[in-house]
Amino acid sequence: MEELLIEHPASSLSTEENDSLEMFSEVLSTLDKEQIPRLAKTILQRLQPDNSASNTTPTIDEPMHGSCHILFPITFNADLRWVVKIPVNGTEDKWDELSASALTSEANAMQLLKRETTIPLPEVLDFSRTTQNSLRCPYIVMTFISGMPLYDVWFGNRVNGTDPETTRARRVRALEAISSAMLQLDKFSFPTSGRPLFGGEGNLSGVGNMRLPDHEAMLDRWFINEDPSDDPIYVEGAPSRDPKAYYTHMLDIHPTQEPFPKGVMMLLRELISWIPSEGGIGDHADPAGTLLEHVPFSQRLVRLLQRLFGWLMPSPSKASHPFVLAHPDFDIQNFIVSPEGELLSIIDWDGISFVPRTLGNQRYPSWLTRDWDPGMYGYQECTDQDAEPECVWEDSPESLAYYRRVYHDIMARRLAEAGRASEARLCRMSLVAHNLAIAADDPHCRNGILRKMVDEIWAAAGDDGEVNLIDLAPMFAENNVDAAVMERLRKGFGILLSREGL
Repeated sequence: MEELLIEHPASSLSTEENDSLEMFSEVLSTLDKEQIPRLAKTILQRLQPDNSASNTTPTIDEPMHGSCHILFPITFNADLRWVVKIPVNGTEDKWDELSASALTSEANAMQLLKRETTIPLPEVLDFSRTTQNSLRCPYIVMTFISGMPLYDVWFGNRVNGTDPETTRARRVRALEAISSAMLQLDKFSFPTSGRPLFGGEGNLSGVGNMRLPDHEAMLDRWFINEDPSDDPIYVEGAPSRDPKAYYTHMLDIHPTQEPFPKGVMMLLRELISWIPSEGGIGDHADPAGTLLEHVPFSQRLVRLLQRLFGWLMPSPSKASHPFVLAHPDFDIQNFIVSPEGELLSIIDWDGISFVPRTLGNQRYPSWLTRDWDPGMYGYQECTDQDAEPECVWEDSPESLAYYRRVYHDIMARRLAEAGRASEARLCRMSLVAHNLAIAADDPHCRNGILRKMVDEIWAAAGDDGEVNLIDLAPMFAENNVDAAVMERLRKGFGILLSREGL
């Protein structure tokens, strides 16, 4: 059995002072911490009865935490360390079937990936989906993997003075390994969205309702109800065969009749409706053909031949399903690397689901697309300082565009080697698709993303004049969008989806 150590990213996990653990006070008061070493010893005796460490009682180190979990490192000896992960809502009065099902899917999915792929991730040793256990909290026990947070390597020139060229080489090395890991998720696809379900042998057996964070409800709790609680609020998302329904689920839950927000939401729905269902520009054109007309002739010819002679040129993406298993939080804090940028582990699979391919395993990592989410992107505020900023280091828009090209080229090369070159469009289009999904899910980010998107669309269309979000939202709210304006939007959106190098 694999026994590794894991150093969690400083950006998401911390061992700072006790006041940083305040949001976990309820689960910590419920947790029977003294039972953790006894539980760990029992697990080791079951899994490795001949291991001499099974006769010793491990020590429990200071906890670390992210936004939704607290973790206690478990040390048997220098060569054998584990970690127990406990959800923030893991108390009897807050724990429900939806969260229990999500934890079960997380643990089983990690075990599946450990068996059937070479994706580096912690090994799940034991889990409990209920509060009715010796710890009095649900938990996952897994191996603890040593390494560095990717954040510290990615910003090595800022964090520890690494020269820029060495930092660049380490970044590319990490992106190479990450793309290889993500492509292995292609083997797990499904006809609908949903949370993976597992049979008695630990194999995929179907899908169930997803547990989705409700950002709007959390914002309302803070700013309308003036409730300072940090507990996550979740809603249930039913499986669907329609990829667009995955994008718009939160818009459906939180409709509004306020004119400007309503117009913004209507515009957002319109843009989402123009995203090709499986990422293929050649497989999706609007009635006027405006998406296709901006694709180079050579590419259009190849796609036409693929349609005409598809029986001679089978495409793996055609044979696979429109939804694919994907990491639920594809961001920099969930990657552990060596000092040289070699990928050691991908962590935090909580919320793993089958998602539309346009948002799936071939998309850009989230930290490479931050500049298209102005509400979250802090380059001006953070990186013009000599000292480390209070938030996080940021790459410039030019640097992000450069590393998107790097990642796209890596993904395109790997797909070409597998005979699937046309699928590289999924990665390219994910810059637009993923940010629209963020805008649909999170009202805090919505207006900023759509302002950016409209500006980029209008610039891509290359027409005279200027239209911005302030102009468009009332038009959509009143169902009074000029036909010429709508055509320019469609034209510019099609160009954005097919444009390389963004």
